[in-house]
Amino acid sequence: MTKFFTNTYPVINLYKKSSVKSEIVTQMIYGDSFRIIKKNL
Repeated sequence: MTKFFTNTYPVINLYKKSSVKSEIVTQMIYGDSFRIIKKNL
């Protein structure tokens, strides 16, 4: 079962690597649906 989520923030930056110093590749806007494919702890 794949669980989908909905973005409730106005804008979320999506980075190329798991660091805020990395390049921003796209942005997710309010209402976009997404799923988590990998979680880094």
